[in-house]
Amino acid sequence: MGSLVYSVEDDENIATIIRLTLIKQGFDVKTFGDGESFLAAFEKKKPALILLDMMLPGIQGKEILQLIRQDKSNDSIHIIVVSAKSLTSDKVIALDLGADDYIIKTLRTLRNWVSRG
Repeated sequence: MGSLVYSVEDDENIATIIRLTLIKQGFDVKTFGDGESFLAAFEKKKPALILLDMMLPGIQGKEILQLIRQDKSNDSIHIIVVSAKSLTSDKVIALDLGADDYIIKTLRTLRNWVSRG
């Protein structure tokens, strides 16, 4: 298996698309539907990449991003926000909090992921 990727996405259909697409590309993917289960797994094993939705049940993506980036030992972990929030201010906040990139979830984005898989 390839690099470990954690996908934090509460929409099961989107989570499935992300997981299957990345598995086909050779990644080892673990998916989480909420922040709490993600944080429990994150404490046990660190991934190379986190795909993080901002709107989650319970603890929000913004809080998760802050928690991860507070610890300098996590600096080598890449975090890409994958969110339906499309305002420039949402992107700026996520990037200021330490996200490495920001992808807006659109139907076109999801179709592109499926076609690549």
